[in-house]
Amino acid sequence: MNPAVKKGLAIVAVALLLLIPLAWLHGLVSERTALREQAIAAVARGWGGRQMLAGPILAIPVTTTLDNGRTQTRDWYVLPESVDLDVD
Repeated sequence: MNPAVKKGLAIVAVALLLLIPLAWLHGLVSERTALREQAIAAVARGWGGRQMLAGPILAIPVTTTLDNGRTQTRDWYVLPESVDLDVD
């Protein structure tokens, strides 16, 4: 067998052998990335997620007369101009 062919086959064999540790590293990086995403999600859940605040609303029933003579009662909602909250 030609020495050049032997060297070429040896290089291909070494390259194929080096693919094994590279695949292991790829698996390790993927696992660490997944663990990072899980940790971020766990911290986000621990902080309670989205919070909603609502202030006082005053509902005043108002009766109106329609064009056909019927009366209709609806609530008229009044909101404060500003709200100061102390939250613990």
